[in-house]
Amino acid sequence: MLVFGLVAGVWVDRLRRRPILIAADLGRAAILVSVPAAAVAGVLAMGQLYAVAALAGVLTVFFDVAYQSYLPALVVREQILEGNSKLALSSSIAEIAGPGSASHACAGSDGSCAIHALAFRVTAAPVAVACRWCLASPFPSPHG
Repeated sequence: MLVFGLVAGVWVDRLRRRPILIAADLGRAAILVSVPAAAVAGVLAMGQLYAVAALAGVLTVFFDVAYQSYLPALVVREQILEGNSKLALSSSIAEIAGPGSASHACAGSDGSCAIHALAFRVTAAPVAVACRWCLASPFPSPHG
């Protein structure tokens, strides 16, 4: 993933960050929903699971790089420290609560992939809303 991190950093610096965030979320949703769909169809194979894990990992790298560098377009310079603190807090909470979620226990691995796919679709909406707010903001956002 290190190689993709370097490429992602270059792309995120050269492209608009919001479309990258939205595309990564929707891409991860589409990739993850293929697991329960293949399981229902009876064609789920290890090769597909490897491909899903690799592609979701690459999209996560792009999302994470864009996510961290999008903050300066959303807040004024004086609020960047507070914004970074809040991003770190929300990330820590997600890392603690996410793996312990009951989706695996309640829905099994196939259902868990469906739940995660739905979550990625849901998280794409606030990014789109934040962008509309950002466009209406009086602060310049060259990479928003």
